[in-house]
Amino acid sequence: MAAPDINRLETIARKLKTTVNYLVSGTDKLSKKFETIEPVVVSEDSKNEFIWIDIVEAHFSCGLGESIEFHFDTITGKLPFSEDFFQKKQISPKNVKIIQAKGDSMDDLIKDGDCVGIDISQNEIIDGKIYAVYFAGEGMIKQLFKEADGSIVLHSLNPQYKDRIVNEKNGSNFKVIGRQFWRAG
Repeated sequence: MAAPDINRLETIARKLKTTVNYLVSGTDKLSKKFETIEPVVVSEDSKNEFIWIDIVEAHFSCGLGESIEFHFDTITGKLPFSEDFFQKKQISPKNVKIIQAKGDSMDDLIKDGDCVGIDISQNEIIDGKIYAVYFAGEGMIKQLFKEADGSIVLHSLNPQYKDRIVNEKNGSNFKVIGRQFWRAG
């Protein structure tokens, strides 16, 4: 096996917001040893061994203030996943959408530009899990909590953002799109 070209590694490291040292050894100057994950190289010969998932933009439409529909019409790219990946996560690839995060409200877990995998079949709220939701005219990724009074707290991990509350008065335009199960960035 040939060694990768150093210029390509530098480009990959920049795009992944990491270092060449981390890509090569799994360590970084500023931190201790990371869990080593064997990279998967997708070539023309192996591309049929993967399930390719579209990276999409979600578009929302509201019908007479009663129902919210979301469409994943705009495909901006594709990412390969092994069949084993979906088996381990216990999800079906047909229910998976990959969206791109915008903003910094979920820093340090999800950063601006990260790819976020959501399972659109999982829209029942589990306390403390992260979901893609639609609320007050916008799509967002938030940690959700159910309150005793029936309201839902939309929590940002970045302390600069206040929690938003969905209740009976303002909840007619709230919809859970799907639960987050993966992210990369």
